[in-house]
Amino acid sequence: MKDQNGVGLRKQGSPYSDVECEEIIRKLEAMLDGDQDVTQDKAFMEQVENCEYCLEQYEIEKSFKELVKSKLKGLMVSNSLVQSIKEKLSLKRD
Repeated sequence: MKDQNGVGLRKQGSPYSDVECEEIIRKLEAMLDGDQDVTQDKAFMEQVENCEYCLEQYEIEKSFKELVKSKLKGLMVSNSLVQSIKEKLSLKRD
């Protein structure tokens, strides 16, 4: 499966199919955004840990979110700006 830029979401050698890789990455983003159901986290993390690429993606996404969060700590922004950014990020995910 390829994203909008023609970049494959599945690395060769992954134990999962294109469709499974796409679903894992979607869940990975949702989990890191706090949208993933907590009861599913353990099973999902086992799935991620079975795939070196998935684990790498998880660590990259997690590090990026932590970096952004640390840089924005204490920054005051309007609620409308926050909502606008969330909507744009949501559209990119779809």
